[in-house]
Amino acid sequence: MLMMRTLVIHGSKYGSTEEIASAISMVLGPSRCCRAEEFRPELREFELVVLGTPIYKGMASPAIWNFIREGRDWLSDKPVALFCTCLNRDDGKRNIDQLQELLGGEVIASRVFDGRMQLERLDEADFLGMEVFSKRTGTPFESVDHMDMEAVAEFALELKRERDTRSPGMDRGDLRRLIEAFLASHKICTLTSGHGNRVRATPIEYNYRDGSIYMLSEGGEKFAHILLNPNVSIAVYDEYVNMATIGGIQISGTASIVAPDEEEYQEILKARGLRPERIASLSITLNVIRVRLERAEFLYAKLKARGDQISQVYDFPGAEL
Repeated sequence: MLMMRTLVIHGSKYGSTEEIASAISMVLGPSRCCRAEEFRPELREFELVVLGTPIYKGMASPAIWNFIREGRDWLSDKPVALFCTCLNRDDGKRNIDQLQELLGGEVIASRVFDGRMQLERLDEADFLGMEVFSKRTGTPFESVDHMDMEAVAEFALELKRERDTRSPGMDRGDLRRLIEAFLASHKICTLTSGHGNRVRATPIEYNYRDGSIYMLSEGGEKFAHILLNPNVSIAVYDEYVNMATIGGIQISGTASIVAPDEEEYQEILKARGLRPERIASLSITLNVIRVRLERAEFLYAKLKARGDQISQVYDFPGAEL
């Protein structure tokens, strides 16, 4: 079984809506992004559909209106998300409501994004039309760019979380046991930490124990990140041979430093086969990083033989996502 696929259809004319659609498609991969007029019947097999339209002169793209009218029969059986780009949010909200009513099926999320208008790129008809529209609505007739890609990324991640909850999942207990066995069979991970514009990826040895990963380190830049931003990501994976044997986990978690006077510190040293007296005799401090796991995204080709989807998501109990 394959991961739930996403089809992103847009009616962009000057590129702003297409830029947003492309970004959403990349976050939601495996996916396909195309214009409404490029749609082919075989794309109906995609499991999630995202529709995006610009708003011109207060109206959504005719291409998207027609796409929904002609495809309501099959779209009504799919989870669908909607977005629009516009200069007037009231127009955007009104059009989203109308498109949602036209769909008649399940709309799992919708969003109105501020748009971009470059007067020099408008054709003559749109230039004159936007000039009239601006006078009628009292808005300045000038080039504007209010696109917020951070808002776009947040919407795409919201859709990704919703998609993951809909993807066929294994029994939670079985999945956790598989994840823990995979982690126990490896010793090296890549720890990614960051704050502000700085980011660091550190190959490091680890131990897994009861929902946490522990790492020993003499120090380094990663500690500056962890002290300012405890949110980290960890990757553990098999050596790549081919897609038929691929295996790896992407983990989200919260990092903290275990103090040397904590019992947990001594337990981790013991698990590594390190004698406390030996560590105490060192001229430096050996630091212990603990990462409490929140979410594991497991890609494991061997699941296919069990009849399960090879991509699985597990949220650890107590995690705040």
